[in-house]
Amino acid sequence: NDPRYYALHVLNALLGGTDMSARLNLRLREQHGYVYQIDTAYLPYADTGLFTIDFSTERKNYKRCLTLIHQELEKVRQQPPGKVQLNRAKRQLLGQASMLEEDPPALMQDMARGLLNHGQVQNYETYAANINAVRADDLSGIATELFEPDRISQLTYMPGAE
Repeated sequence: NDPRYYALHVLNALLGGTDMSARLNLRLREQHGYVYQIDTAYLPYADTGLFTIDFSTERKNYKRCLTLIHQELEKVRQQPPGKVQLNRAKRQLLGQASMLEEDPPALMQDMARGLLNHGQVQNYETYAANINAVRADDLSGIATELFEPDRISQLTYMPGAE
């Protein structure tokens, strides 16, 4: 029920999401070739939430990847995204939502989640209006709080590491 719910979804789409043109994918995979996959996820819960970034890379690229990720997080903290990036992230989310309408089991699951979490089922038009209402400065404001370096936790799994 956080008022930043929709902006957090847009921020997720902007940074990682499922779009190949998301910032982290472009920077780490396309520009540098350090990762095969990099994803972000926003998981809202009733009393808290979780924003994650996960990637896999070769051991030799690990520290470079972390540096680039932190640079992108700092960039979104310091500077709101441009209109093109913001609109691309919104279109990605709205496209996913409209495709949900064509997958009855997934649609039913989404409706049940809305009913359990919010006490109501939200239709596409309401969702789209809320996503479209997100402004670029909303994202940098949230990123300023969310990506404060002291608040970031890190978990690394490195096979064969001591």
